[in-house]
Amino acid sequence: MDVEEIVNPFKEKLIHTFQTMLDFKPVPGQIKYGKRDDMVSDITGTIGIAGDISGTVSLRFPRELACRVSSIFLNEEITTINHDVMDTVGELANIIAGGAKGILVQTLNIDFKLAIPTTILGDGHVLGYPAGSSVVIVPFSMGDSTFYLEICLKD
Repeated sequence: MDVEEIVNPFKEKLIHTFQTMLDFKPVPGQIKYGKRDDMVSDITGTIGIAGDISGTVSLRFPRELACRVSSIFLNEEITTINHDVMDTVGELANIIAGGAKGILVQTLNIDFKLAIPTTILGDGHVLGYPAGSSVVIVPFSMGDSTFYLEICLKD
């Protein structure tokens, strides 16, 4: 099975979620493969997956964009990272992973369970992955900012 067959439902659900919930269509960039030390973020929503495929799905944002997305999502002005922003980033990861799961079950008969989302906060943090994992990164543009969908799958 091609990794992009697994990644595409996550991309599709991310775009759909942002269009319907945030009234904004993020523009996907070129898929990148492998762990990238130059990929840093300030806040990350991560959800574990286990079953026919195992690993993590993460949404990684710079601080300002996370606040902007949360402001739209919650319909209130948010200018600094707080619990609402952390909850929003985790919930977006959950919505996207859950939607992609539905597609993968129907189209490829791939089933998996979702963990409770976790939010990581820290200026310029980098995610680490176990040896032997496949990492796929999809950058998305939202205005003048970039955020990332990062999928790590156990080989």
